[in-house]
Amino acid sequence: MAQIKPSTHEAKGHLYYYPEPSDRFKGLDPYWTIGHLALQEFDGHHEFQTELEGERVTIELTYSKSGFAPRPEDDVETRLYEWELHIDGYGERKCHFNISPRYENMRHYDTGDAISLPFDHLDADEGVTVQFQGSNYEIDDIPRLLPAALQELAREAGTTFNDRYFRLPKGGRIEEIERYVRILRDWNKKLVQKGATFDRLAMLLSTEKGTKGAYKWDNERELYHMHQVRLCPISVGKLIPSHNRGRQIKSYLPEFPGNFEPSDPLYHPKIGVLFRKSLNRQNSLPWDERHDLLESLDETLLNALHWSDIPIKVGGEAEGSNSVFVADDHFSVEGRENSVPLHDDPTPRLEAEQDHLLMTVLRDMTTSDTDIVQELATDGGQDADELSESSGYSLSTIYRALQRLDGLIESRDGHVRFVSQKIAEEIRGVVESAEKAVESAADRAARLFDIDLNQQSNSAFDRWLAEYGAEFIPPADDDDRGKIRIDTVMADIKSSSHPYLPEVMDYLVHAWITDGRRVVDIEEMLVEVEMRNGETWNSPVRTLR
Repeated sequence: MAQIKPSTHEAKGHLYYYPEPSDRFKGLDPYWTIGHLALQEFDGHHEFQTELEGERVTIELTYSKSGFAPRPEDDVETRLYEWELHIDGYGERKCHFNISPRYENMRHYDTGDAISLPFDHLDADEGVTVQFQGSNYEIDDIPRLLPAALQELAREAGTTFNDRYFRLPKGGRIEEIERYVRILRDWNKKLVQKGATFDRLAMLLSTEKGTKGAYKWDNERELYHMHQVRLCPISVGKLIPSHNRGRQIKSYLPEFPGNFEPSDPLYHPKIGVLFRKSLNRQNSLPWDERHDLLESLDETLLNALHWSDIPIKVGGEAEGSNSVFVADDHFSVEGRENSVPLHDDPTPRLEAEQDHLLMTVLRDMTTSDTDIVQELATDGGQDADELSESSGYSLSTIYRALQRLDGLIESRDGHVRFVSQKIAEEIRGVVESAEKAVESAADRAARLFDIDLNQQSNSAFDRWLAEYGAEFIPPADDDDRGKIRIDTVMADIKSSSHPYLPEVMDYLVHAWITDGRRVVDIEEMLVEVEMRNGETWNSPVRTLR
C-alpha cells in the first residue's frame, strides 16, 4: 500500500534560454527563427493538429506586440513582437508559451526608458525568456513540450528547426503551481463543514502572532462549491514546522456543479494545495527548487486529509481509501513511490495554547472585565461608545479593560470585539456555563501554567488532565477499572461551543499511549462527565470515542 499520488493541476512561471559556449548560434537566433515561421511561413497565424509525444494535440502559433524597442542593428522598423504558442491536448490539458527576446540595454519602444528584467542577472548577453502557463501537465513535461511543438511547426512549414534551440532551460522562476486529488463528496465534508479541518485551521491561526490568512467560501450555486484557506509562510510553519512558503488549501467543484451526475468524476470535488507568489510577498521560486516545492505541497495536501481522518493509502487492502478517491482525465488513483512525512494534527496543540491564554486571562478578570466580556459575548462586537452605554461603565473603564484583556478582545477604529471567532465561541460557552465554568477555567489555567512554567511534568496524560480539569482515580484492585472525572462541560455535537467529547477522548487515548501505557487499560476506564444538556455520563472511554 502507498500514499495517494497527487497530480499537477496548474503551473505558471518563466524559463530562461541562452546558448552554451559550444553552441554555434547566438542567443536571439531561436527568437528570429520562430519569427520567420510565424510571419513568413504562416503569415502571422497558423493552427493545426498533430501527434505530440503520443498525444493528439492542436498547436497554434501567433504573435503579439511587445513594449520593446529593437536594437539599432536589428532589421526591424517597429516595435518587436512576442511569439504566442498554444497547445491544446487531451481533455483539459493545455499549455501556453509567450516567447520574448532578451538582450543588453533593452529600452521601452514608446519612451526609450531602460527596462530591468530578471534576465539581466544571468550570465548571458542575449537570449530568450519563455513565460509558461500550463494546465494538467506535470511541471517537467512543460520544457519538453516547447521544442517538440516548434519542431512540428517547422515540419508543417516544410523546413527545419535547430534541435539545440530550447534544449534545456538555463533557469527560471515558478510563480504558481497546484497539486490536487479528487475525492467523493461525502468525504469532503470532513474538510469543509463547520468545525472541520478548514474551519479549525482558520479559527485557530487567526490569533497566532505574526500570521496572516483568510478563509473564503462560495456556496451560492452549491453547498461547499468552493472553500479555501489562505496561509502566509508563518501560518504554514505553525502547521508543519519544516515548511516556510505560503500556500492555499482549497476544495472546489466545477463552475456549474449542477450539470454533473454522481457517476461523473466532475460531480466530486478537487482538494488542492496551491503555491502562489502573492502569498509569499511576491517572491517566486527558482526553477531548480521545483521538486522540493512539489514534495512540500504533497506533504501539506496529504496531511490535511490525514488530519481530517480521510484515508490516504491506496492499492491492495488499503482500508477505506480505495473508496475515497475518484479518478478523472488527469488524476489517477495510484500510489506515490515515496511517502511524505505525516504529522500530528496541529489544531489540538494550537487550541491548547489558546485555551491556556484564554483561561489565564479569565482567571485575572475584574468584575468590570467580566461584565464587559459578557456584554460582548451576546453579539461579538460593539463600538466603544455603545459598549460603554450597554455595560454601564465609562469609556475610561472600557479602555482599561482592553489593556488588561489584551489577547482576548481588541479595538479596531473604536470597534471593540473578540480577537477571533475561536475566542468568541469559547467565551460564549463560559457565559452559558456561568460562574462554575469560569472558576473551573481559572483552575485549569493555573494547572496548565504550572506545568508549562515549571516543567515539573513531561507527561502528556498529566497535561490532558490539567487542560480539561480532570481527576484520575487509579484502579484500587484487579477488578477495578479506574475512573476519570472531568470538570469541563462537554458536547456530543461538533457545532457546540463546548469541547466535542469524542475528540477529547481521542486526545486522552493518544496522551495515555504517548506516556508508554497500554491502550487496553484506558479503553475500559470509566469517565464521568457533565454534558451540555445537564446530563452526567458515566461510561467506558471506548464507548465515548
